[in-house]
Parts: sequence; C-alpha cells; structure tokens
Amino acid sequence: MTPRIGVSQCLMGDPVRHDGGHTHSIFVTGLAPWAELIPVCPEIEFGLGVPRAPIQLVALTDGDVRLMSVTGETDHTEAATKWAAERVQGLANLRLSGFVLKAGSPSCGLGVTVQGRGSKSQGMFARALVLGMPDLPIIEEAALETPGDQTAFATKVRAYAKRISPQSRLRPGVCNRSKRG
Repeated sequence: MTPRIGVSQCLMGDPVRHDGGHTHSIFVTGLAPWAELIPVCPEIEFGLGVPRAPIQLVALTDGDVRLMSVTGETDHTEAATKWAAERVQGLANLRLSGFVLKAGSPSCGLGVTVQGRGSKSQGMFARALVLGMPDLPIIEEAALETPGDQTAFATKVRAYAKRISPQSRLRPGVCNRSKRG
C-alpha cells in the first residue's frame, strides 16, 4: 500500500498563496515517487480566493488568538476552525500516513508568531491536525532540507502506514468464533 502524505498545497508549486504565488519545495514533491501526495490549502478550502489579503494570528486583549486579515478588518477564525475540524476528519478517513506543512503559515505553521503577543503558536489548521491526529508524523518543509531529515521522515511515515494498514490489524492464525453456550 502506497503511503498517503498530506501536503500544504503551495509547496507543490500550485499558485494558491495570497499573492497568487507558490512556495514550491523540491523536497516535498520529491516524496511523490513513493507516496501519494494529498494537497491541502486551508485558505482556499475555507473560502478565501486568490489573490486575497494576507492573514495572521493576532492575540486579543483577553488572550484569545484569532486568524485575522492583516488589516484587522476580517476575522476568519470561525470559518477556519469549522473547516479545519471537518477537513481533519476527512483526512483521517483517507488514512494519511504523514503531513508536510508550510513553515510560518498562520494556517499551517507549527510555530507561527502571534501578533500582539510576540510568542509562537500553531497555525489554525496545524493545531486541528495535531489535536485530531496526534500520532501522525507531521513536519514543516523547512525540516526536510537534508537527506538525513528526509530519510527520518520517510521512515516515520512508512512505519505509521504499516501500523494503520488494515492488514496489520489481522493476526495470523486467529479468527473470530462465536462461543456456543
């Protein structure tokens, strides 16, 4: 069974970023010979178009972190949160074996600066993914730049794929028999 790896869609070279650009990563598309890549762009999928105003994580005075346009005019938190919960469930149903996220993204980053706080937080989608699939191997593309990093991630993905495979749940020589009383 070919492992499935979710990928921030901009890393595949698709023009989905706010400015119509992409951040193609040869390290990410280099996974394609041995894995099925599943592209995900949170901003597009929860309803923002291309081009669009950039977004950022912003801390409110009560400490709540919101996903806002950089102008502060639009709060995307509710739409992003609702979409992320549904999308993570759908990805779990696809039996993903790993995920490569875009570093620094307010949706996908694992360590994104929160405006007004100066600290770091997970992006909205990244947080939902980590909480919804806690054992899934997850990495940012910036951590795949060396052959050693790529091999380590591939090893984790393959081990996870083997663990979740339907065949791995079957125990040889064991069958279910109903007990007769």
